Amino acid sequence: MKIIVPLSNGTKHALPVPAQFAWLSHLPQVAAKGDPQLNVTKTPGQISHTEIQQLDDQQRVMEIARMLSGAKITARTTEHARELLAQSVL
Repeated sequence: MKIIVPLSNGTKHALPVPAQFAWLSHLPQVAAKGDPQLNVTKTPGQISHTEIQQLDDQQRVMEIARMLSGAKITARTTEHARELLAQSVL
């Protein structure tokens, strides 16, 4: 069995199953399904710098809450983030 993945240049690539791949998403509902969940930070400049950090459980809650509400994280968004993560357990 293979998974056919469309690439950004319009071509398609077949991945054997099981395969490892990374999803980049700004959607909290998608990010909550990540295992592990990584945070990618890009610092622009003359030469861009990219940092990738694996998030622990508490960091995951806070990152999903941030994705849900933006800069102001409240108790309600934190609880919603915990619910999303609990529902995403496979």
